Amino acid sequence: MRKYLNEISTAGMLLLFIGVIIGHTVGMEYGAWPCGLGLILALLVVLFKAFHWKEYERDNKRNIAIMLIAILVMYITMFIR
Repeated sequence: MRKYLNEISTAGMLLLFIGVIIGHTVGMEYGAWPCGLGLILALLVVLFKAFHWKEYERDNKRNIAIMLIAILVMYITMFIR
């Protein structure tokens, strides 16, 4: 699986992007499936890298920082509305 991590991650992000576009243009019920599948693929890559911490330490630290920033942005947008 190690040699396919980049392809799985790219496919997940592409499906996530396609799901968001379909959700905004056609309808949320059609965009939810590709978006959900993209999130599952991205989660698989993050979990694999987390279980192999020594090899992917730099990527894991970057993923943790991105997740913390995303959570912070979500909280800020909750309180602004």
